[in-house]
Amino acid sequence: MITVVAIDDEPLALEVIKSFCSDSQKINLLKCFTDPTLACEYINSTRVDLVFLDIFMPEMDGFNVINNISSDIKVILTTAFRNYAIKSYEYDIIDYLVKPISYKRFIKSIEKYMDRKSQNIINEKIIINLGVENLVIDSSNILYFKGSGDYSEIILKDRRILTSEKLKNLENLNQSFIRIHKSYIINMNNILKIRKTELVMANNEIIPFGRKYRNTSIIYIIKTFH
Repeated sequence: MITVVAIDDEPLALEVIKSFCSDSQKINLLKCFTDPTLACEYINSTRVDLVFLDIFMPEMDGFNVINNISSDIKVILTTAFRNYAIKSYEYDIIDYLVKPISYKRFIKSIEKYMDRKSQNIINEKIIINLGVENLVIDSSNILYFKGSGDYSEIILKDRRILTSEKLKNLENLNQSFIRIHKSYIINMNNILKIRKTELVMANNEIIPFGRKYRNTSIIYIIKTFH
């Protein structure tokens, strides 16, 4: 899940962002701020992935906010002014949204964030607790996780590992992993085929979509790799 903060001195603009975020199962809007100083304090003390940020605010403009938060936190600028687009990309932002923002354009900006995130994490190391020791695995080597009660099986490209980690603890390792069934979390980077009721993984194993997850999972996977 993407953890998000929105900053804008206009409450109505924040309501728009709040409404858009609530329509997505992949976005957790932590908090909205009209005061950028308070927002910076909060962001620097909380795990935040992405900030929707207005440029023109009375106490601190958006570019100063970027300078006062971690460079690991990604930013999507939201503004009524088009003429700062070129300057904004000096700050390595994800996207530049001009108000009024449509839901379609909002989703496109989230997709851009996901694309950037996927590029950064494809070879990320993941640490799995095996009880007496921790196992360090390249995330790209994981095909899927299979839950079984209080245990989970890690299916790698070359072997299988049983761990005492519950499946719910493995759900948000990074943005490449998505739950498609009560018993399965798959690595989207290792999907071979997408069918209506199942996936074929890179090792040709077939993983079913759970009825509860089917439609949202398929849409999310397709959008991520569009």
